[in-house]
Formats: sequence, structure tokens, C-alpha cells
Amino acid sequence: MAVIAENRQIANGIYRMRLHDAPSGLPGQFVMLRLGLDPFLNRPISIYDCEPEERALTLVYQTVGKGTEMMAAMLPGQRLDVFGPFGKGFPLQPGAATLIGGGIGVAPLL
Repeated sequence: MAVIAENRQIANGIYRMRLHDAPSGLPGQFVMLRLGLDPFLNRPISIYDCEPEERALTLVYQTVGKGTEMMAAMLPGQRLDVFGPFGKGFPLQPGAATLIGGGIGVAPLL
């Protein structure tokens, strides 16, 4: 179980959540968050940033339904189940790159 260190609104309906004691991952991957039994299904959230040496993971998400609205109301110190990471990430390398993304899918590209 990860501990919420920060959960704050950064734009209209967009939140940044920083977790401690979370799994490590790469940009381009995502984790599944279990909020409880209602909503029953886990929430897939893209990884914004990862600090493996601190066991910290930062997620950026948009409130679009019951699950993400519940996430937006969560406070520092609360715990939630984090599964993953899933998907194929991409390494951060110096140099020029072309990045394409849209909507909240741009979180890993930041």
C-alpha cells in the first residue's frame, strides 16, 4: 500500500498525486489504483514521474467519473493499493525528440 504525500489540483479538473512506498516505473507506463469496493474496478493512471531512490511516484489525472472524483478528495496520509507498473515505458535520454500526446495522455510526456 502506498501513502499519499500530496494530492492537489494543478488545473481545472486536473490533479497531481505524489505517492510514497510506491512501485517504481518509467514514463509511458501506468499503474492501477484500487480505491475500495465501490467503484469495484481499479483505475489506470499514467506515471508522470518516478523517483525510485525515494520510492516515490507522481501521477497526474483528470476527474472524469466517480473513481477519479474519489481520488481528488483523498488527503495526504491516506493509503491506497497500487499495482504495476504496466505497459512499455520509454527511457529518458538527452537530445532532440518528437513527442505526440493528447488530453490527459500527455502526463508522461511532461
